[in-house]
Amino acid sequence: MRDISQVIDAMLKHVPADWTALRVQLEEIKRGAAYCAPEAMGRCWRKTYKVLENEIGALQFPWQRRVAGIFSGKETP
Repeated sequence: MRDISQVIDAMLKHVPADWTALRVQLEEIKRGAAYCAPEAMGRCWRKTYKVLENEIGALQFPWQRRVAGIFSGKETP
């Protein structure tokens, strides 16, 4: 099973610094995941998906495609 904290760390490497709302929300999910029971980890993944969907939307820039690829597991960090 993939570790959501590692996936978020990998995504954050590609999110531009001026996208603070996205960065803050991803960091918040990562902090919460540290205290999440294994059987409830799906909630963290769904929350991350919703944040990406709301903040990124259409994949217009290369960094957005890279982040989406990392999240989906199709691209290595």
